[in-house]
Amino acid sequence: MEEINIKELLTYIKEKLWIVGIVLVLSITTSIIYTQVIKKPIYKSSTTYVLISDSSNEGITTTEVTLNEKLIATYKEIIKSRNILEKVIKKLELDMTTQELAKNISVEQVSTSSMIKITVSNNDPNTAQKIAETIGYEFSKEIESLYKISNLGLVDKALVPSVASNSSNAKEMIMINGGALALSVMIIFMLFYFDNTVKDSEQVQEKTNLPVLGSVPLVSKKNTNEKDLIVHKDPKSPISEGIRTIRTNLQFSNVDGNLKKIMVTSSMPGEGKSFTSANLATAFAQDGNKVLIVDCDMRKGRVHKIFEVSNNKGLSNLLIDNIEKNFKKYIQKTKIENLSVLPSGTIPPNPSELLNSEANKKLIKILEEQYDYIIFDCVPINGLPDSLIMTNLVDKSIIVCAANITPTELLQKTKTSLQNVDSDIAGIIVNKTKAAYNKYYGHYYG
Repeated sequence: MEEINIKELLTYIKEKLWIVGIVLVLSITTSIIYTQVIKKPIYKSSTTYVLISDSSNEGITTTEVTLNEKLIATYKEIIKSRNILEKVIKKLELDMTTQELAKNISVEQVSTSSMIKITVSNNDPNTAQKIAETIGYEFSKEIESLYKISNLGLVDKALVPSVASNSSNAKEMIMINGGALALSVMIIFMLFYFDNTVKDSEQVQEKTNLPVLGSVPLVSKKNTNEKDLIVHKDPKSPISEGIRTIRTNLQFSNVDGNLKKIMVTSSMPGEGKSFTSANLATAFAQDGNKVLIVDCDMRKGRVHKIFEVSNNKGLSNLLIDNIEKNFKKYIQKTKIENLSVLPSGTIPPNPSELLNSEANKKLIKILEEQYDYIIFDCVPINGLPDSLIMTNLVDKSIIVCAANITPTELLQKTKTSLQNVDSDIAGIIVNKTKAAYNKYYGHYYG
């Protein structure tokens, strides 16, 4: 079992504090609804009697006290006898059986004394008081009738209770909230324990032993297409700064000047691969380079949506045309200076075969003579061979992953797949990272 990183756990708990809030709110709300709506209030009224000397005697002797203490056990049974309970039900006209009434009566000896405490529970406080009072009265009469003595003295008469005995109090609320807090922490810990997604750049580098080219914060869901080109629309944003840092790191890695064809791929859909490709191409173009972005995802390509160009004709169509003569007809200018797009085109029945064709190899050789940088936006690695085919046709490959989305094992598998085909991996880009300034952008990637 992998050792738990305490620092990562504390950070995770901090990020998931909203779970604590939700659990506490639900717990308190549920307890209030249960107390006020579902749970019936129970009121308790008690009366206490003490065994004394017979009223015909002048005082009570030690022998009588001892005898009275032995009588308590008998008296307790008499109080809950059917005879007493039937009289109480009849006198108060109660709508219940003797068995039901007996369940709501408790009789106990007060400590080790000669006192008997009779407690009655009922949903109505007045009824509870009347039953307790009547039981005491009928019990006293029954003792006089059976034993021909009057040795019971009333110590505390039954009063009408003002507060339900089962109403929530501060102690209960503390216990409820404490339980909810413990439950929420347990939930967070379980989520952390079973969450195998990458969290940040440091962890990605540690798990893959690959350089991290940079990280990109979260992007707002509002106006998705417009926000896709944040480097162009909002060049001073933290997202744009992150993209430019990646561009700079790539340029520094290009000491020998052979970095021109860059493939961008990922492990699975939803990691922001196309977003990264488009903004990285834009960043290179803004630096004065002549740039082309090629959408190699001939299944679900979306580069044409990001740059708002037509996808009627594209890469798939060009690869079955006269490449040398007509390639320029398929390349479209964008609103961004120095940046052109070759969209994916019509969905073909054999995308992998087209990418692995001699026509594609010829096309790439022609294009690299025309542009300073070519960004190939390719499909995710796992499940499709397209990117593995393309990796040997480019200079370097970049893996895009997403914080809290990409499973660590899947990212490692992606790395292994590329290394198995001798791909030159430039590094990894970590998308959708959380930082203090990310609040400005929200939580979405296209």
